[in-house]
Amino acid sequence: MLARRLAGDGLTTVVLVEGVSDRGAVEALAVRRGRDLPGEGVRVLPIGGAMSPGPAGRARQRLRGGDR
Repeated sequence: MLARRLAGDGLTTVVLVEGVSDRGAVEALAVRRGRDLPGEGVRVLPIGGAMSPGPAGRARQRLRGGDR
């Protein structure tokens, strides 16, 4: 059901990255390459660090909560 809701929002791809700084790097590179990630249905989502307990669960919560 989560996938259907996100697809209804025009989201086609979720890119999981380790942290907020990684999200910033991916988004900055996209801009340099002339890409519009939100316009292309892409959301870059930090999972809170590679060593954090339960990163997949937090990623799911962030998707539900609308974090970029």
